[in-house]
Amino acid sequence: MDGCEGPIGKANYVMIMSIGNVILGLEGDLVHETFPGVVVFASDGGDIAYGFDTRVPDMPIVETSFSDPTAFPPRVVGTSLLEWLEYLIAYEPGQ
Repeated sequence: MDGCEGPIGKANYVMIMSIGNVILGLEGDLVHETFPGVVVFASDGGDIAYGFDTRVPDMPIVETSFSDPTAFPPRVVGTSLLEWLEYLIAYEPGQ
């Protein structure tokens, strides 16, 4: 399977991009301009983008806003895929 989506935890949803879409995003100028140094690989199906922050040596997973990344700067939500998934599972609205 290449890419997937569905509910996770009590109140979250995740869309993991196919490798082809991740590569297209890396090649697109919009992603480089909007998220410099972040390899976007997933979203919440809405406004939140998840990606690896390549500007930091351990490349943590960060979340930011598709619509206004300057108002919602990247925030670390995991240092591994497992930690990121645990964050999504534990998410409760209003956190």
